[in-house]
Amino acid sequence: MRIGILLLFTFWFSFSFAQNNSVFYANASSLKVLEGDNFRVEFIMNNIKGTDFKPPVFDHFNIISGPNQTSSYSNVNGKVNQQFIYSYNLQTLKTGKFTIKAAYCNYNGDRLATAPFTITVVKRDEETLKASGLPTDKDIFVRLEVPRDSVYIGEKVSISYKLYTRKEVRSYDIKKEADYSGFFVLPQHSRDKKASQEQINGQTYNTQILEKRMLFPQQTGKFDIQGANVTLGLPDPNRRGSGFFFNSNLKSFPVKTNDLMISVIGLPSGAPTSFSGAIGTYQMEATLDKTKLSTDDAATLTITVAGNGDPKYILPPSQEHLEDFEIYDPNIIEKGEREMFGEIQTIKQFEYLIVPKKAGRQSFQAEFSYFDPGKNEYITLKSKVFQLMVEQGSGSANIVIEKEEGNDRNLTGIMPALKLSKHSKGLFGGPLHLSILGLSVLGIGFIFWKKKQLDIEAGIDPTIKKRNKARKIAEERLSQAEVFMKDENHRSFYEEISRSMLGFIADKLNVPNSEISKSNVALKLSAQGVEDEKVAEVSAILSNAELAVFAGKKDGDLEEVYIKTRDLISHLSEKI
Repeated sequence: MRIGILLLFTFWFSFSFAQNNSVFYANASSLKVLEGDNFRVEFIMNNIKGTDFKPPVFDHFNIISGPNQTSSYSNVNGKVNQQFIYSYNLQTLKTGKFTIKAAYCNYNGDRLATAPFTITVVKRDEETLKASGLPTDKDIFVRLEVPRDSVYIGEKVSISYKLYTRKEVRSYDIKKEADYSGFFVLPQHSRDKKASQEQINGQTYNTQILEKRMLFPQQTGKFDIQGANVTLGLPDPNRRGSGFFFNSNLKSFPVKTNDLMISVIGLPSGAPTSFSGAIGTYQMEATLDKTKLSTDDAATLTITVAGNGDPKYILPPSQEHLEDFEIYDPNIIEKGEREMFGEIQTIKQFEYLIVPKKAGRQSFQAEFSYFDPGKNEYITLKSKVFQLMVEQGSGSANIVIEKEEGNDRNLTGIMPALKLSKHSKGLFGGPLHLSILGLSVLGIGFIFWKKKQLDIEAGIDPTIKKRNKARKIAEERLSQAEVFMKDENHRSFYEEISRSMLGFIADKLNVPNSEISKSNVALKLSAQGVEDEKVAEVSAILSNAELAVFAGKKDGDLEEVYIKTRDLISHLSEKI
């Protein structure tokens, strides 16, 4: 018996389960779905705006996204229709028949409910796919691929979404990313977009890398990377015209990638003293601001490193081997990123203050060490040899960093000897005494007031402190964005704009920054009662920032974006 399958997004066929004069009802993209595939459910308020929306519990389904809130408005020959829609993208987990229960909302004092309906999930096999006019999983699939499955902590791992197909594929959409728990993730701009061919089990496949990610493991152990959900657009010659989802002449084909297991191991022993944690491949340059000085002077040693490792692990290298110099803690200058040979490299600069301990001709080399996972060894880079002519100073150095030992102070020579006079009225009762007494009272009062303020602040919930400081922190980031704006540094400007907006919202909502992203910020703001217009403006700013940072987009008025971001943060500070 042939099984007719209506698959997600091949077309949008609405099943309406209405009650209450169809003012609140449910739609489904398909009543029959393949095991492991995605489908969409909508709860629609037709010409009403209900409150206190409560969705059903989606037992037996995985929520890919939602609730996503949209609205529509039409006016045809004077007949107005307006809809408010809550939608969910769901993934089936196993075969069987499953009920989507009622959703609820309040309107004009009434509690409205949608009608329950049933989703039938059938086994995804070659027979059902062919019966639906779709290729089989042997014809088209997407794999997650990594160069190797055993890496060092902090080592960059490139993970590819790679398409294998024997049919024509027009488009793709990653509905749900793989689970990167245990890894720091950055996007990777892949230039390897050219299609090629590969043989698998005697079959020839056209292959193409769809997207790449850079993963940096943060701890040792074994980590499961759960597969991603990808929807492919296949040509459908039987369909013409316009459609709401996908191109009208495309048929949707959802696929799930494979899972991956990655083992993360620790670094070997034997690290040199100038190793500070960098893992990958690096280059180094060093400069010295002067070659002649005295033992009273200091020189500035600047070390610049660039490499493809985890930015958090690029720390100042120790220069302990410079035994004839006093080395002070360096200043760390973030220099940004650059793209070389299709990969992103981080650039950092470290400025050391060095003071010679003795006179004479001095020579030294700066060092930077890193661990190269490809060679499985520590590499030490050395600068050119710096030659210094050091003269003996006077002993009073221009730069002094005091190190106090103990609490004793020798005051000899600081205060002149007191000369007492027989005819003097003395200190007591004099102007000096009264001044000291008055200052003492004020000082004690200030101490008690300050202590009270600190006690009050200590009693404040840390989450409230964070919320109260959210706008101040955002304004500081915007100040940095203004600097980049004046320098016409588009990439850095948009990075600060994105950090300002997302960081502000995360602080105000008291959620970790990792839980706020462009994809979910609209939902979180809507849940706080922020107007749809303002939510759309926030999303637009973040989308433009993402294009500028990752796609190199340089059009647009930076000053207009800056003012809009500043005004939005000001508005949101009153709303959330």
